[in-house]
Parts: sequence; structure tokens; C-alpha cells
Amino acid sequence: MSFAGHVSDMIRRSKESRNTLDRLRERTREARKRYIGTGEPKEPEITLEELLRIERLLKEREAQEQRYRIRVTILIISVSVIIILLSIEILKTYLFHTTVCAG
Repeated sequence: MSFAGHVSDMIRRSKESRNTLDRLRERTREARKRYIGTGEPKEPEITLEELLRIERLLKEREAQEQRYRIRVTILIISVSVIIILLSIEILKTYLFHTTVCAG
């Protein structure tokens, strides 16, 4: 193939690539329109009673989560205090034992 053949082949492939990209862009636009719609936000159709029920459930869940966090915090503090007290007793016993045996 001559130089002109290579150039014309390159031009042809570039043109095909542009056409393919154009088709892909158009398909993407169509898919976006199909999935997203017109882009205008829609008002949710929730009655006042449902909204109040949802708010009440959210408050109940927040209260449950708060109680759970408090329980976990108390548990962690209790375990920490027990470990500290046990460590102090072990240290006192070890120090007492070494001073009695050494003296």
C-alpha cells in the first residue's frame, strides 16, 4: 500500500470513529432521558398522616439509637474500670511479693 493508501485508510478510520462516537452519544442522551425523565422534580404523593407517622418513627428510632449508644458507653467504661482495678491489684500484689521476698 502506498503512502496515499495509508493516509486515506487513516482518514476513513477517523471518520468511522467519529460516527461511532456520535451514535454512542445519541444513545446515551436517549437513555438519560428515558431513565431520568425530563429532569423536573416531582412532588412526592404523601399524605399528612403518612408524613406524621414517618416523623414519629424517625424520632422513635433516634431515641432507640441514643439508648443503645449510652448502654455501649457504660459497658466500655465499666470494662475499662474493671481492667484498671485488676491491673492495680496485680501490680500491688507483685510489688508486695517482691519487697517481702527481697527484704
